[in-house]
Amino acid sequence: LVYSLNVLAAAIIACCIFLPYLNTDGPGSPPLARQCTDPTGENKFLCWSLWQNAFFVALCRPAWVVGWLILTLTFYFDYLPLLNGIFSARFFGPLSNLTFGAYLIHPALIKLAAANEYDYYTYSPFFVLGRTVFFFLLSYGAAVVLWCLVEKPFATMTGWLVPKKRKPSGSQSSPDCERSEE
Repeated sequence: LVYSLNVLAAAIIACCIFLPYLNTDGPGSPPLARQCTDPTGENKFLCWSLWQNAFFVALCRPAWVVGWLILTLTFYFDYLPLLNGIFSARFFGPLSNLTFGAYLIHPALIKLAAANEYDYYTYSPFFVLGRTVFFFLLSYGAAVVLWCLVEKPFATMTGWLVPKKRKPSGSQSSPDCERSEE
């Protein structure tokens, strides 16, 4: 049951990522692109109707959340120890410390890249994969800079400002010492 749920979760996540590719007019300029309607006005095979579009937009994010929820709970309760061991390897420790910085910086990087494009994106699975790797590397690179210039110095200054706990002085005796003397 656990394995089938994880396969279902992976399929849901993959559908949320790659299913919109089926709704495109294809690559190229509009006269050369695969048109969603034929001359008679009927939709072709892989083009979505208005209702199918609305269905995808309404249910894609909840499905995405459910897919990641299933995977997260699987790893939390250690139902897949081999994969859990891989994903909890020491290599991922530093990446987990940089995750919040990458989360904060990636929307600005995506907007910056999109604003500097000359034309609209043509949507394909290879395009999505290439952009994902590009933004992953760029976001984590910026997160390293953010950690070095902001997070670590402020953590050090916070350590200076927070008073240290004082150790009890030697004049006070502990209850254990008093019992041993009696």
